[in-house]
Amino acid sequence: MSHMNTPGSLRAALVLGIIGAVFAVFGGLCAAACATAVEVASAGTVDTSIVYVLAFGGAVVSIIGAALCVGKPIPGAVMMLLGAICSFILVVVAFDIMSLFAGILLALATILAFVGAKSK
Repeated sequence: MSHMNTPGSLRAALVLGIIGAVFAVFGGLCAAACATAVEVASAGTVDTSIVYVLAFGGAVVSIIGAALCVGKPIPGAVMMLLGAICSFILVVVAFDIMSLFAGILLALATILAFVGAKSK
């Protein structure tokens, strides 16, 4: 498929997905640093491994989903949706504002990818 024949919503989903994934990486670093501080302060009695899984797993899934959304919009949109859900969970668990921005951008990219899949 030629890049010129790609619907505009899929290109927008690609761009928003990549930007959201970058925010997710930085939000994940912030959440991981905060989780490490909590774990150290609590003398190891708090398990913070879920923060690491959500932060970096969600970012990786988001990047892959953004890359897929031009060629295969439905699987790409589902992957970006998973990344957005991980980001929104991090907002609740780690009180991370960067993850809020990432979740919003990834949710918008998901909507655009689903709309682009219908027009394709």
